[in-house]
Amino acid sequence: MAPQCYSTRWRLCTILLIVAAALVVCDARRSRKRRLIRARDSERIPNSYFVHIRQSVSLGELKELVRELTNRSSQEGPFKVSTSAIVTKAAYGFPVRLSDLALDYVRRVQAVEFVEEDSRAIAGSAPRRVFYAWGLDRIDQPSNNLDTYFRPPCNLTGEGVDVYVLDTGIHFSHSQFGGRALHPGCDPADVESQSLWRFGGLGLSSHVENMTGWDCVGHGTHVAGIVGGVDYGVAPNVNLFSVRVLNCNLTGSWNAIVEGLDCVLERVQRRNRPAIINMSLYGEKTRAVKRAIEELLRHNVTVVTIAGNSQRRPRDSCRVTPGSVRGAITVAASTRQDRAWSMSNAGLCVDIFAPGEQIPSAHKNCDDCIDFKSGTSMAAPHVTGAIALLLQHCPNLPPWKVKLYLEQHMAVKSRLDMSPIPSKLRLTTPNLLLNLHHNLCSLHC
Repeated sequence: MAPQCYSTRWRLCTILLIVAAALVVCDARRSRKRRLIRARDSERIPNSYFVHIRQSVSLGELKELVRELTNRSSQEGPFKVSTSAIVTKAAYGFPVRLSDLALDYVRRVQAVEFVEEDSRAIAGSAPRRVFYAWGLDRIDQPSNNLDTYFRPPCNLTGEGVDVYVLDTGIHFSHSQFGGRALHPGCDPADVESQSLWRFGGLGLSSHVENMTGWDCVGHGTHVAGIVGGVDYGVAPNVNLFSVRVLNCNLTGSWNAIVEGLDCVLERVQRRNRPAIINMSLYGEKTRAVKRAIEELLRHNVTVVTIAGNSQRRPRDSCRVTPGSVRGAITVAASTRQDRAWSMSNAGLCVDIFAPGEQIPSAHKNCDDCIDFKSGTSMAAPHVTGAIALLLQHCPNLPPWKVKLYLEQHMAVKSRLDMSPIPSKLRLTTPNLLLNLHHNLCSLHC
């Protein structure tokens, strides 16, 4: 019996050793740090991150993780977490502020796919200089011979189409909007400011803004006026929604912008109308915003973005977000002389040009104030307004088809002087200028 007993014990010990080794391996896998994607030092927001969650993790598990982090942070010690507790379905993850210890913990959580450092986005307008109003007139003319009138094709006005302006807010009471500028109930820039205040222990800003969608600097109001102003808008009957993702300094975090996109996704699903997002902002490339935009595109929301501005010479638009996101419509700026604007980025990721130099539109200083601004920020809303006209006629067009129609039926080719663009970028930049001279009503939806 002894040899048999010994053999049995040996087998049992072997099994226990194998199980123990497996547990060690599992524990090692659990503790392995997830990837941290770093932002450029000059643009990085200290201690601010977006945590990307694996698609296999349920929404309930994700919310439980957020609650767990918040509870751990309430204890004494260097483990600090500040989150608005908004779980973004668009990018599937959540924005959060973490101390170094908390970051280390989050990177070891199995549900986490990777963590991305947050960075700044900025508005794409240049300093003010008074100039002649010409943008609307140019987009309804086949050539540069302007006649001082804007005639939208077949009297389309954008009625029934929703445009979400992710910007600095809108001056709702401005006469240009006629009561069509609304607040959907989410302002991530304000939520972020309050989060910064709560997280002040890390030396972050303690300034809190609470504008409830109102514009405090003028950029968003100007953009909205080009989209849907009574006198200065391409689509004067469109519905305008202000989602404040940029603060009064014309900057905002990518985390706030992801939250803004998530807010739009919820409103679009609730309202069930043709919808467009205008994003006249840009910054360093980020996966969180890319994923959020791709999710909106899957829900048939057309996204219009900008190529971005450069102070010295045009840069490659494929190096910025959101202009580099495939599926979005990226707009560069042109001048009244039909030249590429010298400060506009260019390159393969540009889809179309639109007027962007010294464009008149609504301003936030009073209910009748008008201002002139330049930038790719002013070019994009021309395209957004034009798409609103198209979606009034064809409300069920998916974003890919909107982009196709824009390039094939709503643009003139080879009209721009591209000499301000560096030769390397010029080769890959499409020479397409927004134009509504063709009859949109003849298009088959």
